[in-house]
Amino acid sequence: GDANVRIDAMDLHVKSNKIFWTNWHTGRISYYELPASSTSPPNRNRRQSETGVVDLEIPGLKMPRGIAVDWVAGNIYWTDSGRDVIEVAQISGLNYKTLISGMIDEPYAIVVDPQRGTMYWADWGNHPKIETAAMDGTLRETLVQQNIQWPTGLAVDYFNERLYWADAKLSVIGSVQLNGSDPVVAVSSLKNS
Repeated sequence: GDANVRIDAMDLHVKSNKIFWTNWHTGRISYYELPASSTSPPNRNRRQSETGVVDLEIPGLKMPRGIAVDWVAGNIYWTDSGRDVIEVAQISGLNYKTLISGMIDEPYAIVVDPQRGTMYWADWGNHPKIETAAMDGTLRETLVQQNIQWPTGLAVDYFNERLYWADAKLSVIGSVQLNGSDPVVAVSSLKNS
């Protein structure tokens, strides 16, 4: 591995065969084109990819944290905890736009639900919460703001219409319906045995 590659969050764009990640230490969003799958046995002496790591040219990035790929429209969404914003761009890095700013303190993880046209993000600042909005930044609302301290990882259960999060301080995994109802602690007491 490369000592300069520090991955904070990652997501995959299957159609373009690229894995995207954020590195808040360098203030970059990068991708790597995965090798094409083949039915022939792999040649272990061959390099995995001729393209290598590519840093997207996105002006103003400070501390990108979370990243999510919209596999339907071919966009990437990210949180920037250095500027306290949520932004979007094409997977090429072009046509970037700030979607959410203001009333956000320390945005961390982000996930998208392109089929419903929504995004969800964790804010673990002074008033920790999990919020949602349409993927164009409109219709913003808070889903979870009680019994939460350091929300980090997020995952969408598309079939059962639930959002899951990990809380690094409380050592729990919580869950809520995508509409904000039925908040529960799914797993607690996550201690190494």
